[in-house]
Amino acid sequence: MIETYYAACYWGPRQEDAAICATRLINYLTAISVLDATFSRWHGYIKVGRKLGWVEVGSDQERAREIMLRGVNRSERSEGSRSVIQEEAGFINSLWNKRVGGANLETSFGCGCYCSVLPVANHVVLRLPYEGEAADRVLTEPVLRSVVESMVTSWQPSWAFVQSDGYRSRIQIPQGKPYVGWMLYLAKERGVVPSLPPSVQVLPAQDGGSLIILTSERFTAHNEGHLALAKEVWDILDRSGVLAPLSSFE
Repeated sequence: MIETYYAACYWGPRQEDAAICATRLINYLTAISVLDATFSRWHGYIKVGRKLGWVEVGSDQERAREIMLRGVNRSERSEGSRSVIQEEAGFINSLWNKRVGGANLETSFGCGCYCSVLPVANHVVLRLPYEGEAADRVLTEPVLRSVVESMVTSWQPSWAFVQSDGYRSRIQIPQGKPYVGWMLYLAKERGVVPSLPPSVQVLPAQDGGSLIILTSERFTAHNEGHLALAKEVWDILDRSGVLAPLSSFE
């Protein structure tokens, strides 16, 4: 049975305009582009002339800003014939790699949200290759560690992780708390990571946070040993207080 994987990061309310979010997006795309061919070219659905179409973002700041602006949130209310933009909800959009490098991938993001009562979290999600040569290249500890580090340096999240959809469907985590999957990054504001089982790596991140890696081999929901280790680590971290929900850091 094929197991699908993704990397993601989340952070609390942070007011940022389209230009700042666009810069973060460019930094993120640039950082992951060198990690594998599947991450090398990303396209947004924006207006080209008079028509909408898929356009490569590259390092074009204005194009990235346009992608952000196309992702503004609008309320159901209207003023005259126009809906009302909810500035406090930030920008939400996604990019497509157009199957470059042998895998059909998407990266989605929400940036600039500063209203804690809206059901919107600032986030980035990167779908990962899950079969074939692309998966063999990407689903390794060194590459995924670099993916997480790229997310951290570009978006400055409160937490980030790599896990499989199969694993996520088998666990129950209180709303708003970080998951413990294959890898977990915790910002330094969350506190000191306690002692964990000897097989678990705890590495310092560039920003002073911690990157926790459960296994060097591919983590899978089909391995009961992996599941047991993830639960043990989550329990230890939760008791220490470093897995507090995002609302605790607003």
